[in-house]
Amino acid sequence: NYEGGILRNYAWIKSIDTDFIDLDSVPGSKKISEDDYDVSAVSVPLFICTNKNEKIELAAPKGFSTYQWFKNGMPISNAVNDILVVNSIGEYSIVIDNATKCMSQSCCPIFIEEICFCPPTICIPIVISSSKLRN
Repeated sequence: NYEGGILRNYAWIKSIDTDFIDLDSVPGSKKISEDDYDVSAVSVPLFICTNKNEKIELAAPKGFSTYQWFKNGMPISNAVNDILVVNSIGEYSIVIDNATKCMSQSCCPIFIEEICFCPPTICIPIVISSSKLRN
């Protein structure tokens, strides 16, 4: 199964040294606000077939005040909700709450690429006729 979109790797540091005291975090607590935790992300393309009018729903984290979606670096008119349905190829991104830094680990762009798996049409001629049976 192929899953595209944004893949994240979560990592935290947990010391095995019992003499080490971390004054500003609890090692292994998995709290994103602490300095021993980090997230990295990578974009994996999603594919659509525009000839089949396929669509993809892009979703940002809920609960923020403002959203603005972009396509190829340009704002999309009226795309100001947490969900955007797209049916064309391009690079999509979002700015949440006018943030200049990454919000909610959703910084990577989403790449939509064209790929169509259309099987060839198979035509088998059929002749239909009617006839009467004689006794």
